[in-house]
Order: sequence, then structure tokens, then C-alpha cells
Amino acid sequence: MDTPRQTLADHAGQADNACSATASKNSRCRPISSTFRSLLADVRGVTARELLAATDLPIGDIGAALAYANHGAFVRAFRQWTGVSPSAWRQATMTPSR
Repeated sequence: MDTPRQTLADHAGQADNACSATASKNSRCRPISSTFRSLLADVRGVTARELLAATDLPIGDIGAALAYANHGAFVRAFRQWTGVSPSAWRQATMTPSR
């Protein structure tokens, strides 16, 4: 069974493929594709921060769950969203237990 993130990532690929197949320069596809990619990035960013804060999942597993091709691609995207690496973000958001 696909997770919502897998389904969302699958739809992103399908939307890109549909526009590419019809006309690579079709101006109607570009705004839809750009908007969808932006929404996908937003969902991935929010979900990544939630998983980093709420779980002890390895960073590579979080990237894989969000359908990134590899660990490095996830780390680069996370740095774009937050300005820091996922491990630095997780460390900074951890509350000390007493």
C-alpha cells in the first residue's frame, strides 16, 4: 500500500511525464508543474521536520520515505529549506531530558 508521500511523489512524476509527452514547450504545463513541485517541496519539508523532531529514524530513512533518490539529495533539499543540515536541525530542536 502506498503512503501519502509515495502517492504524491508518483503524481509529480506522472504530471511531468504527461506534459513532456504532449509538448515539451507547452506553456500550459509549466505553471502546473511548477506549482505542483512547489507544493511537493512544501509537504516534504514539513514532513521531514516532523519526522526529525518526533522520531529517531535515521536521516537516510527519512529521505527515502520522502522519495528522494539518495541521502545527498535529501540533505541538499533540507539545507535549502532550513539553511542547516537535517542532523544539525534535529540536534538544535531536541529538548534536553531531565
